[in-house]
Amino acid sequence: MITRPPGAFRLFVLFSGSTRAALLKYLRSSAIAVICALSLAGCQPTAEYQVAVSRDLDARLATFRGSTMAEFSARTGLLPLDAYPITGGRVFVIEGQPIFVTLPATSVTPAVTRGAACRLLVSTEQTSTTRTADDWKITGIQHSGPCNNLTVRD
Repeated sequence: MITRPPGAFRLFVLFSGSTRAALLKYLRSSAIAVICALSLAGCQPTAEYQVAVSRDLDARLATFRGSTMAEFSARTGLLPLDAYPITGGRVFVIEGQPIFVTLPATSVTPAVTRGAACRLLVSTEQTSTTRTADDWKITGIQHSGPCNNLTVRD
């Protein structure tokens, strides 16, 4: 019979008659801390990847500062859905193509499909009075949603 070492925590036993289960019956708190740290470390590369993707997208969108809405639409293929006035200009609302993700059904839950689209808020200032796409100079772009596959033609 295995006795509990000092400072160890009791874990559940899957097969009480098994030697392996008996060996895993007690773990020290340091071993539990190591297991938790290793499982949390697996999340860090994903977060770092998302930051890198967002930084890359910000850099690609920053190249549009100073260009017109006509140039933006020609290079991205995206057209504004709506616009609202702000002091000194307009903000154009642009949505990309929706992306759908489906989780398959299990024996307990039905299949679930979720859709999301890239949304861009393009801040502009008016450069002339004719109010065409060539008259709105881009001053900044904010993004939300799955925008990392936004295509930009040269």
